This record gives sequence, C-alpha cells and structure tokens, in this order.
Amino acid sequence: MSDAEFARGQSADEAIPDSARSGEFELFYRGTVQQLVRFLMLQGASLADARDIAQDTLSSAYERWHKLDNPRAWSYRVASRAFIRKVVSTKEKLTGRCGRRSLDRARS
Repeated sequence: MSDAEFARGQSADEAIPDSARSGEFELFYRGTVQQLVRFLMLQGASLADARDIAQDTLSSAYERWHKLDNPRAWSYRVASRAFIRKVVSTKEKLTGRCGRRSLDRARS
C-alpha cells in the first residue's frame, strides 16, 4: 500500500483494481455455484429455490467481495440461513378436507 493510499484510509484490498477483483470473483463463482446449489438441495431445497438462493447469495458476496476473509464459508452460511428463512416463512397448504369419511377410508 502506498503512503497516499494509507493517508486516504484505503486498505490494500480497496487499492486492487476492479478488473482484478472481478477476475478473482469470477473464479470463485464458477468453482462454487454448483456446489452451493447441491448443498442447498441436500438441505431440502427444490432445484429452483436452490438456484435462486445461490444466485442471491453470490450476488451479495460480489458486493462485499473485498471485505470477505473466507468467501466460501460466508456463502454457505448465508445461503443456509436464507433457505431456513424461506422454509420458516412458507405456510403449509391443505390439500383437502380430512373428515370422518376420510379417516374411515384410510383405515380400511
């Protein structure tokens, strides 16, 4: 870090050109996105939900890329929490009535 950057309060990561930072992120993204989708599906997410959560998570990772010490761990933690929030906020849908007749049919 140069003296000028230090005087302006910039960290070494902030001094890295955006093109280099983008290149690092691109490598990270390509190596992580499919594994993150699989991880979410193993947690119980549908393919569509897993893809959406992974995309949102990695988009957030890009926004704070220069601040992340361990982007892989951060991404898995954030994606897992996002999936849990989705599950908890999803309301169950009843598929039909369950009355006396339904119970009698199920027993026979």
